[in-house]
Amino acid sequence: MSAIRLLMRLSLTLLLGLSLLGIVLFASLPASAATITEFTTPTPDSGPFGITVGPDGNLWFTEDSHSANGIGRITTAGVVIEFPIATPDAIPSAITVGPDGNLWFTEFNGNKIGRITTDGVITEFAIPTVESVPYGGITAGPDGNLWFTEAGGNKIGRITTDGVITEFVVPTADSQPHGITAGPDSNLWFTELFGNKIGRITTDGVITEFVVPTADSGPAGIAADPDGNLWFTEHIGNKIGRITTAGVITEFTVPTADSGPQYITVGPDGNLWFTEARASGNKIGRITTDGVITEFAVPTADSYPAGITVGPDGNLWFTEEDAGKIGRIFSVSTPATPTGPFSGITGTPYPFMTGGSTSILGNPVEYQFDWKGDGSDLSAYGSATQSKTWTAAGTYTVRARAYDTVNTSVVSSWSSGFSVTITAPAGPNVVISSISGPSTGKPGGRISIQNTVTNQGIQTASNVTVNFYISTDTQIDTGDKLIGKRTISNLAPGGSSGPVSTMVTIPKNITQGFYFIGGIVGNNTNFDPKGITICLSLLKAKLLSPKNKGRNVSRSPALSWSNVSVASSYEVQVATDSGFTNIAASMTGLTSIQWTVTPALSGGTTYFWRARAVNPCGPGPWSMTWSFKTM
Repeated sequence: MSAIRLLMRLSLTLLLGLSLLGIVLFASLPASAATITEFTTPTPDSGPFGITVGPDGNLWFTEDSHSANGIGRITTAGVVIEFPIATPDAIPSAITVGPDGNLWFTEFNGNKIGRITTDGVITEFAIPTVESVPYGGITAGPDGNLWFTEAGGNKIGRITTDGVITEFVVPTADSQPHGITAGPDSNLWFTELFGNKIGRITTDGVITEFVVPTADSGPAGIAADPDGNLWFTEHIGNKIGRITTAGVITEFTVPTADSGPQYITVGPDGNLWFTEARASGNKIGRITTDGVITEFAVPTADSYPAGITVGPDGNLWFTEEDAGKIGRIFSVSTPATPTGPFSGITGTPYPFMTGGSTSILGNPVEYQFDWKGDGSDLSAYGSATQSKTWTAAGTYTVRARAYDTVNTSVVSSWSSGFSVTITAPAGPNVVISSISGPSTGKPGGRISIQNTVTNQGIQTASNVTVNFYISTDTQIDTGDKLIGKRTISNLAPGGSSGPVSTMVTIPKNITQGFYFIGGIVGNNTNFDPKGITICLSLLKAKLLSPKNKGRNVSRSPALSWSNVSVASSYEVQVATDSGFTNIAASMTGLTSIQWTVTPALSGGTTYFWRARAVNPCGPGPWSMTWSFKTM
């Protein structure tokens, strides 16, 4: 058992004895399902306690055991490095990131405040009060300093980034100040474990206290929410409290009895997340700003969850003091193991299905498949069912993950893998291995399609015809419009033919829009067809206003012209000469058929202007040129 946990137990023994008769027992509800991953620290029984996010994109945590006595750093991939503290048995506890880009932590037994750079260089600053017991909390203040609690000294401390410490006495004697956070009102807010109060201290050191309604509740962790309130845990009262900046307190009972709520933080979903440290809890809790609580069981029994924070990956990270582990609870749950055929042949598409993921942020999720199981062949994020065509024989591992479609950096862990064996067919098996071409075309026009075909079978392919089709979707089939073909005389097993240029003809009666061109060889369809925009010819725009050769026209005239069918935008030019070599004003990307010239033109000057329509294939012809003279 770590020293910090021992102190917590000793500190709360009196509170527990006084309040035992008043505890209301609730039926323990089953913990909700969540994807929690645990990472064991290199030092056994290291006692990880406080945790925070560093400016380097890693998580930093304290290790309070005698064997570790240091600061740990863990990447979002779970790689841990430990940095020992020079002071023996310092028992580091709380940790936060400072305004100077370093990490700052408290030393419960060392009676110091520590600073560690992201390179692992540690500096320590002694606290003036002897045996001040700084262990519950440290936070960056709005004044550019660090603020911390002194449980033994009954004080709130302030330390500059240069290490100068000032202390402020808490009015209530033996209050044992514990957690501390910066509030939305530019003050610091802290809990009083023995005082049963929530304290507020200005950056000038003026303290105000607010009594918690539940007697002997043991207020511990505290955090500010996005709505401008403060939330705190009641370690003995088994509640989560909310306090406004005016001091109005509301309490919400945790469903699991005697769960020991410990520390609390704002989650990526805007809810509050907290740890339940006692053995009867051993969970991570979530409470909405309306007071609805959900609990998630930690896999390791009796792990004593302590500190908690949101990681740079959008997931919740927490410490397990008695288990010597760092836990991560995914904001997006891991999807089910993909299902699909156990075997198949090259060149044939096979569907695979996963699902079951949800985001705690309440947003939709999409899925990505790893077709080889090593991250080298990934699908795009999309539906829970996706198809894969393998071009080489072998045994593949298919797995899946999901991400939050709004917060795309929030990604689940990979699912378990599904094994599928792909073999080459007995005869020839010709597939289209690549296809490319221009991005635009016109009805009736001829374009060149670059394509390569490969024989993935074990026999020579003779007189093979590749048919090219145009379609409104990516699923090319023989029901689409045939626009061209090529014939291959002989193609040996494993051989390729191409890239070869094949001329195809776009249908004359096709409407303007976005299409796909793909090929089919026998039953093998190219499932990565080339997208192409088909554009109709653009007519000339007709100028409307101001009238041609008009006089006394405004210096910022409203130019207008006729609508051109299938135009997506318009361009306008104004010049001082009819050859448009001296452009006075111009505009592109206009979506309306009018433009007020800005900035204003010169007065008493003759100008020439013209307009033209534009679509995805480019601009159409210029209109006739008109002129006007400004007033």
